[in-house]
This record gives sequence, C-alpha cells and structure tokens, in this order.
Amino acid sequence: MRSRLFTALTVLILKGVFCDLEISLSVDNSQACINGLVEGSNQVILTSQVFFGEEKDCLSGVVFQISKNDNTTYSIIENCDGSPNNYYCQCSTRRYQRTVSCYITNLNRTFSEANVVASIGHLSKGNRVSEEKRIPKIYQPDMLKISINGKVVKGTNYDTFINIYERNLDICIDNAPGPSTITLRQNGVPLASNNKCLNFRDLPLKNSIYEMSVHLCDAMEPATNMTISTFVKEAQSLWSTSLFVIIESITLVLLASTLLLLAIRKVIKFGKRKYLRQNFMEP
Repeated sequence: MRSRLFTALTVLILKGVFCDLEISLSVDNSQACINGLVEGSNQVILTSQVFFGEEKDCLSGVVFQISKNDNTTYSIIENCDGSPNNYYCQCSTRRYQRTVSCYITNLNRTFSEANVVASIGHLSKGNRVSEEKRIPKIYQPDMLKISINGKVVKGTNYDTFINIYERNLDICIDNAPGPSTITLRQNGVPLASNNKCLNFRDLPLKNSIYEMSVHLCDAMEPATNMTISTFVKEAQSLWSTSLFVIIESITLVLLASTLLLLAIRKVIKFGKRKYLRQNFMEP
C-alpha cells in the first residue's frame, strides 16, 4: 500500500499537478467547553481539505501526525479507498476538493495541547504539508481543585462548624475548563448556583447537611459530588462563653474601682495630715 501511494505521489510531482492541503481542527459540541476539553467526555475531529486540479491523480490519502506531549507521535492514515483501519474517518470528494474527517475519541492527558499537521500521503515537502494546529488543553477530573471557606478539600465528605457570628459557605473551583457550574442543594432542592465561586450567606443556625456538585462544561453527569455537613456549637457553650466574658469584665471593673478608692483614700489621708501639721502643731 505504501509503495503504491509513493508511486502515485511521484507521478504527481513529475506531472506538476498543483495540490494544496489545508487542515482545520474542530471539537465535538455535545459537551462543549470554551477553553478546553474534558478527558473521557469530549472528542476531537481533525478535518483536512485537499484542493486539486483536474488531474484525478492528485487524489491521495491523508496522514494526520500528532506530536503528543509525552514525546511520541500518533498517526492517522486514511486512504479513502475503503480499506479497513483502526480509526473512524469519513471521506467526501467534490469536483476539485476532497475532505477527510477523522475522529479521536480516546483523548487523554498526552494529547493535551498537542501539535497536529496533515500531509498528502507520506510526502512532506512543499505545499503538501498543512500548517500546524493545536489540540485544546485536556483537563482531567483529578486536576479539579475545590476550596471551602478558603481551604482546599478533597473526598466526598466535608464537615465545618458555624456559629452566630460566622454562618457562611464560600465554595470555589479552580483549574477547570469553562463553563463550569457549582450547585448547592439541600434534600435535592437547589439553593444556589454559580460558575466560579458560590457564596452562600446566613446559613440556618442548626446542624444541616448539603449536597454540592460540580458540572464541567455541558456534561450531564457531575465531575464530582460532595456532602457538606455544618455543625453549630451548643447553645450552652455559647452562653457559658458569654457569661465568662461578662464575669471577667465585672471583675476587672471592680478591681479598678477598688484601686481607685484606695488611691483616693491615701490622697485624702495625706492631705489631712499635712493640714493638721500646718495649723495645730507648734513650730
């Protein structure tokens, strides 16, 4: 097969047939992301267009070469002759144009921001090699960072304490493709939702359980779920703390008053002695 393809390309060069190859990169929109892809959820469609003259000999196979970030090369060869291969590709030919589209569904982190070029057959000279394109960044679920009240958390359960002074839940996500959505529910009822940070104020002053979920892009299934439990300090403990503060304050006031009275008493006593010495004692 390779020898026949090489022979056909050699004939093209000898005949001087003009072939120009262009490649475009598109992303499946069923679970579209604005600034990246989600591993295991999205697919990449590589589409090349071969423009040729009236010479049918210009029709040839297309090779997509992907330079992965693990220093390996992933190649897709589509000859458009009906021969079987391990890739899902589609070919269509019009008068002066052949379009080849191949789907990559096994995306993983090694394809993230990988460079792609397309060529006619195995020829890699002149205008028979396309411009270089790049696959978008691919996000993995384990890259997602969740912080609650400023603390990075992991797992499926998180416990936090609230009191009469602090009754907030601040939930933020980072290192995720957009658009992403955080949703907070209680008993299945949505309470609040946002795309970057969720700031829920004035939580009920009682022990409660909430369900938090994060959806990446337009995925139907959440990338992560977490149960958040809020606990309130016992009222007795709060009253004990308040009573202790009150007693301590009263004690300080009484101590200060006592010291002040002693100081005044000493001043009066000293003044009285001085007066008696000046008026009743002989020189």
